[in-house]
This record gives sequence, structure tokens and C-alpha cells, in this order.
Amino acid sequence: MTPYHRIPTPWKLRLQRLRQSVMPMVCFGVCLSAAIWLWQRQMPQAVLVGEADVVRVDVGSPVDGRLIAFRSPWTLFDAVQSQQVVARFDDTAARFELEAAKLEVERLHKELEAARAQTLLAENDRRINRLGDLLRAIWESESRRLDVLDRAVALETAKVELQRREARVEYLRSLLDSGAANQLQYTDELLLHDKLQQQVADAATALAEAQSQREAAREQLAEFPPLEEAPIQTILAPLQAAVAAQEARVKQIEYQIAGLEIRAPMAGVIAAIHRWPGQTVRQGEPILTIAAGESRYIVSYIRQEQQLHPEVGAAVEIRPRRLGSSAWRSVIEKVGPQVELIPEHQRRDPKLLEWGRPIRILVPRELPAVPGELFDVRFQPAERRDRAG
Repeated sequence: MTPYHRIPTPWKLRLQRLRQSVMPMVCFGVCLSAAIWLWQRQMPQAVLVGEADVVRVDVGSPVDGRLIAFRSPWTLFDAVQSQQVVARFDDTAARFELEAAKLEVERLHKELEAARAQTLLAENDRRINRLGDLLRAIWESESRRLDVLDRAVALETAKVELQRREARVEYLRSLLDSGAANQLQYTDELLLHDKLQQQVADAATALAEAQSQREAAREQLAEFPPLEEAPIQTILAPLQAAVAAQEARVKQIEYQIAGLEIRAPMAGVIAAIHRWPGQTVRQGEPILTIAAGESRYIVSYIRQEQQLHPEVGAAVEIRPRRLGSSAWRSVIEKVGPQVELIPEHQRRDPKLLEWGRPIRILVPRELPAVPGELFDVRFQPAERRDRAG
């Protein structure tokens, strides 16, 4: 039998078999290990969803009343400034209150004059000069109190008329801009407005002078012994109580007049109009909704499974969800103390409830963030944060 010898496999063929069978497995294992390593390194850079804060303020009615037109009608997205008058109430009731208060002050003046006549008669009977001086001092003090009330009512009356004139001037200004009014009407109205403005200033000066005289009369009255003052105070107690009640009423009218104009609590744009001129509004009901035009910070939520540990001052990267937008560097300003329900539009699936810990991120001054705009928020790895710090 002829012996056969195995023909050795050529090394070229062996290398080819190794390259076709073993090398793919080795490459697959290396790539899988590298992918796992890269995934672990990128885990701290989880992308969160942030939202620019939205500030919307409902401008409510402080009193019950009927709205009146004082300028061209507001429209949606009109810009308003802080403390700008955005609504005005009908002042008819306030003017009636002022007229009633004026008549009441006049009645008290007459009663005080009658009391003065009585005290003069009583002074002749008593034959005590000291008591007569006390009576005159008390009369002087109460008279000055009434003078202050008289001046206060006059001042508030002038203020109400000035408000009406200011509304008329603003209304004519808007008509003048649109060509619906002529310059002569606007000039006449402006002259009347300036005249009323001077009346308000004069009334304020007269009120300040009356208050000064009242304080001087009180100081003079305080110099008398209390034992001599007591009987006279008993005689004039009802009148003094009436004057005090009228003072409280005037203060109430002042508060009511101050509430006739509603001013914007902040600058922004009108986002909603709930009531129109001519409608009656109850106290607390909203009239307008003002929305801020800028955002101060971004709010994002960290879910529990993301295993991120936010700290105040930690660096983050924010990117607006706009076409062609670039990333911005920022820091965490505050960290919420509790886990909260994530808003629907920030969830991965709006139908599923999610909870997370809120964080507040500063908006860079150069970044024009629109309220309600969404951002992608990325945390940096610890070593990158260290280098950034």
C-alpha cells in the first residue's frame, strides 16, 4: 500500500480563513466594547427639555363699576408700559359722593358756628377768661379740622375732573392722529386740562396750609390743663364725633377715586381682553391679561432615572429649538426642593405622567428668549465642568 502524506495547508489560505471567520468576531467584540464605553461616557450629557418662563398677569377690578372708553379701544398684542392706565371706571357715583360730602361739611360748619355762639354766651355767664380762651381754642381746633376736610373734598373734586379731562385729551389725541378731529378742538381741550391741573395744584397747596393751621391749633389746645378742657369736650363731643366720621368718609372717597383708574402692574403686551367699555365689572373680575415680552430664566426637570445631581452654579449648555440656532453656555441658578409633575409639553410622551426635580437656568443677556419657547439642555461631564470652572 502506497503511503500518502497530508499536503500542508498553505499559510496564505490559513490567513484567508482567519480573516474570514475570526476577525469579524473580534471586530464585533471591539466595536461593542467601544460603543458601551462611549455610551457610559455620554450618559452624564443627557439632553433635557427646558422652557422659557411665561409671566401672565390678570389685571382685576379693585371695585365694582362700569368701564368707560378713555382712548382708542385696546386690541390684542398692544404694548403697555408699567403703571400705564389700562382701564377707567365711570366716576358718576364718586362725584355724587363728593357732592354729598361737601354738603355735609357745610352742615358741620353751621353746627360749629352754632356751638361757637353757645360757647360765647356761656363764656359771659361763667366770667372766667381762662375758660373762654379754652372754648375759643377748641372752636379754633375743630374749625381747622373742618377746613382740612373742605380742602380735601375740593382737591378730590378737582382730581376727578382732571381725570375726566385727561381721558378727553387722550381720546382727542388718538382721533387727531387718525384725522378724525381737528387741531383746534385738541388745543381747547388741552388748555382746559392745564387749567384743571393748576386747580389741582392750588387745591393741594390750600390743603397743606389748612393741615398746618390745624396742627398749630392742636398745639395751642394742648397747652390748656385737661381738667378745664373736660367739661367743654363733653359739650362738643357729638360734633367732634360727626367731624371724625366725615374725615373717615372723605378718606373712603379718596380710596374710591384712586380705584377709578387701573394701571398696568408691569410692562408687556395685552394677551387677552375680558371686559370692554360699557360693561359692568364686579370686584375681582379680570379686565385684561398682560403677558411679559421677555423671559428671565429657563425651567427644566430632571427625572429620577437620569441620575443627574444638579448643583447651583453648575455649567450647562442650552440650545433653542430654532432652525440654525447655536448652543449657549449658562449656569444653574436654583434647584427645586421637591419632585414635581412635569408639564405636558415637556414630557417624552404627553399621554404619560412624569415627575422630575425642577431646576432654574439663567438666560444669557445676549439670547432673546421668547416666553414659552422650548430649549434643549445638556449637562456637561464632571471633568468638563471642572475645566469650565
